[in-house]
Amino acid sequence: MMRKLTSAGPVKFSTDRVEPGAGSREPWCYNGTASRAVSGRRAVSRIGLRELVDAVVRRLNTLKRVPYPWVVVGVCTVTAMSAQFSLTGIGVMFPFIQEDLDTSLAELGLIMSMILVGATVPGLLAGWMADVMGVRRLQTVTRIGVAAATMAFSRITSLPQGLVLGLIVGVANGPSYANVTKAISEWVPPRTRGLAMGIEQSSIPLSGIMVALLLTSLALTYDWRTSLVIAGAVVAVATVFFFAFYRDKPAPGDPRETQPRSGGRIGPVIRNRGIWFACLFAAAFQGFQPVVTSYLILFVRDDLGMSAVASSGLLGVSMAGGTAGRIAWGLASDVMRGGRVLTLLMVSVTSGLSMLVLMWMPSDTPLGLVLVIVFLMGATCLASPGLFAVLVAEQAGPGLTGTAMGFAITITNLGGFAVAPVFGYIVDETGSYDNGWLMMVGLAVVATAFLLPLLPEALAKKGGRPLGQGDSGTVARR
Repeated sequence: MMRKLTSAGPVKFSTDRVEPGAGSREPWCYNGTASRAVSGRRAVSRIGLRELVDAVVRRLNTLKRVPYPWVVVGVCTVTAMSAQFSLTGIGVMFPFIQEDLDTSLAELGLIMSMILVGATVPGLLAGWMADVMGVRRLQTVTRIGVAAATMAFSRITSLPQGLVLGLIVGVANGPSYANVTKAISEWVPPRTRGLAMGIEQSSIPLSGIMVALLLTSLALTYDWRTSLVIAGAVVAVATVFFFAFYRDKPAPGDPRETQPRSGGRIGPVIRNRGIWFACLFAAAFQGFQPVVTSYLILFVRDDLGMSAVASSGLLGVSMAGGTAGRIAWGLASDVMRGGRVLTLLMVSVTSGLSMLVLMWMPSDTPLGLVLVIVFLMGATCLASPGLFAVLVAEQAGPGLTGTAMGFAITITNLGGFAVAPVFGYIVDETGSYDNGWLMMVGLAVVATAFLLPLLPEALAKKGGRPLGQGDSGTVARR
């Protein structure tokens, strides 16, 4: 006897409040439900798609006890990983593009520069739009733009076309950092916010390595154009995933209504001394990442006499350190007295010390010690973005997170653009990496000095509580 088939009605996902005693230990949980309709012969005609949806929904219903804030961390992590299919993917295709379009290395560098400039352009406007429009709508629209521009990039036949589309990719990707920071800071409670942001940030270097291997294999098997089309499709699928599962934070007391979009005021952000000190710290510290990723390979090859293969391996070790550091420092900022401020101070001081040790190492230094120092450099120099974002978000408070992040990105990118070229200029003019490393040690001292005014207030807070927040996690009125 054939078993009677049933079909699923429209799938409805919600973030409704789960009352105490409803099987959840957290006030906000992922409560995926699906309404089921009685079916007969009508269901049989839809057995393919409807039964597939029904199976997926049954699987999702097993996630009812997953706290919704961690669902948010999951979808934000997936979005961040998918972004590398476009940002890293285009760079990985450069050898194939150079051969196909007969361009120089300098011209290829212009494409990447346009992507970076484009990512900076939205800045304050993108943050303001996140506060006014909400994360869900803005992130969906901009990620669709990234997917479309990446696919269009696969059709370029000249350098000017690549420059224009590179700029569009950067502009469309620009709001993502502010959106993710706002989503996590609004949904995840202060006691685990640093860890959550660290997990999201740690996915970026890991996915970059994965993207480089996957897209290169596709380009060798097919061609670079097909590889970028697939990269754009991955971004599009991840965008649909984000739109389906993410919801903007409901207003307190009424889970059915979202927060009123009355934020986005720049005045309170500019007058907030905590945000200014955090931005000045990041502006000084922002250059550490491009210096490590760009010049570490050259230093160990030229000064320590290692081969190109070994030098590339050490860069991989530093990236692994960055991945581990983002999670470890984020967790430390949640549980340690002094919270984000003290943790960032420790990151800054340790970065300067690791560069001093690297500068003093002789050419016959044992490989094991070199590995430890390089890993430590990665765990500090590459680990600050998540902590910095959480600190700025907590200083700004609800309703202003996006605007504050846009303001912060605009200021801090100035440091990122300037430091790496100056480092290279110093090494070229003096003929020694020692002077370049000394400059970076000086920047670590400056960055540390910018955070010191916030330390007394941070230490006065209980555990990892952020500045200006009480035990309830709500921002106190300044």
